[in-house]
Amino acid sequence: MSARDDAGRLGAPGEQSAEQSVGVAGVAGATNFVLFDFRALTAFDERQPHVVTLSETGAARLLLVMLRAGQTLAPQQMASETSMQALRGRLRLSVGAPPEESSTELRAGRLAQIEAQTRYRLDALSDAVVLLSLTPSPGEAALDAALRGAAGPLVTRA
Repeated sequence: MSARDDAGRLGAPGEQSAEQSVGVAGVAGATNFVLFDFRALTAFDERQPHVVTLSETGAARLLLVMLRAGQTLAPQQMASETSMQALRGRLRLSVGAPPEESSTELRAGRLAQIEAQTRYRLDALSDAVVLLSLTPSPGEAALDAALRGAAGPLVTRA
């Protein structure tokens, strides 16, 4: 079933499909919800981690991060609480600063929650896709360039 079929079934009869109104592959929705198709949005960059800002609401920022095996998401320290859910692959999550740094394996189906102002780094052990949720959403200046992504958010809500 395509995203367009899903969008058509979710809307009320006679409404324009969300994919048509949003116009972005992998994104569908209506005025009160958005549906992201991670499979359609996943794209790897051979040179560096690829980041897509899915949503910016002011209350939260959602990021889809794709890393090839061997790539590292540089150490981050966010003013926001960060939740990261591995959707695909295996990563090493290192939290804290040396010498107190600890690490664990984050693999598909696992969710890690990191307190605000805590340093962390992700190292891809295999090709991996991770969903990051930053709450509350940090200001644009607070984001490292690696987490800004090349384009703006696919969805913005005030």
